[in-house]
Amino acid sequence: MLSWLLGTALLLGGSALFACALRDAALVRRARTWPRTIGQVIHCLPPGRSRHGEVEVVYEYRVGRRIFRNMRICAGFEQRRGPLAWIRCRRYQETTRVVVAYDPENPFRSCVEPRSDYLRAAVLGGVVYVLVGSAVALGLV
Repeated sequence: MLSWLLGTALLLGGSALFACALRDAALVRRARTWPRTIGQVIHCLPPGRSRHGEVEVVYEYRVGRRIFRNMRICAGFEQRRGPLAWIRCRRYQETTRVVVAYDPENPFRSCVEPRSDYLRAAVLGGVVYVLVGSAVALGLV
């Protein structure tokens, strides 16, 4: 009974992770087709100096006559702590000009890097959890 519960939990968790990865992949695919505009970084705090201990990069961009601000670097999952966050902080210093991809249906939604930091890991993790969970639930392990 316990192995069935554990297997079911792993199966459900893996399915949820895989569903999130598919949603993330679809968003990244759409972001790669969004129009681009030039923006500028107006604020950058390294990890540990911001309120939540994460890298904080704020950029500003213009669409038509309106000016927008956003903190989203990647279109999909993004790493806001650790080594990659420090690299981003060095790359996006204040006054750095950036190419911003924005959603034409909702210009508040934008990104500087139309990609995902964790997409491959999320897909692989979801598949592994589903396979292991199925094997445990069916009593194969």
